[in-house]
Amino acid sequence: MNIYDIAKEAGVSTATVSRVINNKPNISPKTRKRVTAVLERHNYIPSSIARGLINNSMNLTGVVMRDIRLSHYNSFAFNIEQELNRNGYSCIIANASDCDLTATFRVFAQVKVDGIILIGSDLMNSLTRSAILSYHPKTPIVFLNGSIDLPNVTSIIVDDRAGILQCMEHLFARGRRRPVYVNDNTTDSAKRKCEGFVDALGKWGIENPEGRIIQSTLGFQGGIECGRAILKQYKEDVDCVICAEDVTALGCMRAFEMAGKAIPRDIAITGYSNSAECKMANRVLTSVDTKLEMMGLEAATALYNKMNGKAWASRMMISPELVIGESS
Repeated sequence: MNIYDIAKEAGVSTATVSRVINNKPNISPKTRKRVTAVLERHNYIPSSIARGLINNSMNLTGVVMRDIRLSHYNSFAFNIEQELNRNGYSCIIANASDCDLTATFRVFAQVKVDGIILIGSDLMNSLTRSAILSYHPKTPIVFLNGSIDLPNVTSIIVDDRAGILQCMEHLFARGRRRPVYVNDNTTDSAKRKCEGFVDALGKWGIENPEGRIIQSTLGFQGGIECGRAILKQYKEDVDCVICAEDVTALGCMRAFEMAGKAIPRDIAITGYSNSAECKMANRVLTSVDTKLEMMGLEAATALYNKMNGKAWASRMMISPELVIGESS
């Protein structure tokens, strides 16, 4: 059954049926009730494509992240989708494992998304900028924990430098003076975290901060290997380890415990993101809460407002908060 059949049975014009479907005003309650009854009787579902052509909007958004398997990306995606759905928008969720958004943005252009959310500073690169300019130069875009200097892009950034500083101040207050920082990425976010560590060492008067930084691969196994490397390289010259991600910290903790180290008596350890995994270890991991739920809601709200022509700040900063567990 199509819109013409609905109009004939209800005894109204197709324009009236369209106005009822799209919840437009200037229709009498009696007519609206009669048309709605016919629509419900036949389980009529309007064509989103036809409606999109009429309204010049598909009520569709795109959400892009580096790897949806990471738990904090799961949280982002869930909160964003829930909030956008509440406001009448559907989501296409895409991975960008190679950080090249060209193909994804081409698809988004083909299906005419109304707005886009990018998640993760991994996506801050020239390829992303080029893809935006080629396919979405005027599409409202919100970038979570990343930024690109274009007029249609709003950035929501976590103050990662401050987050690491909070870790360091906490450890310093607990009497720790021989820190090692585990860096597991090269993103803009990772650089801000390293800056927080170096700044804290300067505040403590500890020289050669670069010598207190060790590189790791991201992930639990990378953390285990890094933990072993820390024990081998620093021996007794380490009493606390600050990790850039929770999963890396959990791997380090496993390596320390396998080596007979007591956590936190011998070595305190902190993570970053306050992910669900923090509570799955033998000792609850101390971690920086980056307010994932708040960021997701802010991103969805910012995108909704931008898509509907409302003014919104070009940049927002989220203040993280240290959550003290049993590992420090």
